[in-house]
Amino acid sequence: MYLHNEIIKKCVLFVAFAVPFTTKRYIRFVSLEKKGCICRYKVSLLGSFKEHIESMLYLYVMKIFIGADHAGFELKEKLKVHIEELGFELEDKGAHALDKDDDYPDFIIPTAQAVANANSLNVVGIIIGGSGQGEAMAANRIRGIRATVFYGPRLPVRAVDVTGRQSTDPYEVVNLSRAHNAANMLAIGVRFVTDEEAKTAVEQWLKSNAEVKERYMRRINLVEEMTK
Repeated sequence: MYLHNEIIKKCVLFVAFAVPFTTKRYIRFVSLEKKGCICRYKVSLLGSFKEHIESMLYLYVMKIFIGADHAGFELKEKLKVHIEELGFELEDKGAHALDKDDDYPDFIIPTAQAVANANSLNVVGIIIGGSGQGEAMAANRIRGIRATVFYGPRLPVRAVDVTGRQSTDPYEVVNLSRAHNAANMLAIGVRFVTDEEAKTAVEQWLKSNAEVKERYMRRINLVEEMTK
């Protein structure tokens, strides 16, 4: 699960208050551990479960690496504020100053390497450039990276999966990038999106369900095997 701080607070409140009243079971808060971007809440469930059952509830706070060249610098700075307000842990891999002569690989490659080296489902990257295309191409040269490009909201014109499901969500493509392709990096083309569109896309991408079904994971694994 990918949950930011506000959701964690709500989950803890639900566990602490809703469960006893809705299921007539008793719950007591045991401990909270925090290490890096992972919060571990340990709770004990008492009552109607035989004698004593302990359950571990893990809530993962996603860590994001972000990088951009001069074209994406201004939007990067705005997205940093938005992401931190959402409660996610964030690390900026540059650029750290606006320089119109800088080169995107200097920032995109380190961002992608940081995500790949983490080798964790709760570590992702956001990269920003003029089109987002070169950034995604560079990131995808790093083994283990699956970068997708966002060009702006658009309604799907066909069914979005093999079941025939229809969607009226103009940001459906960012959901599918996670659910179908396990994308761990999002590239944004700043010349094609407004600030608000970028913020919405980032927020929806970060909160989207990253559980990939077997049919999609099989294809992802095939790509990994065939490109060794």
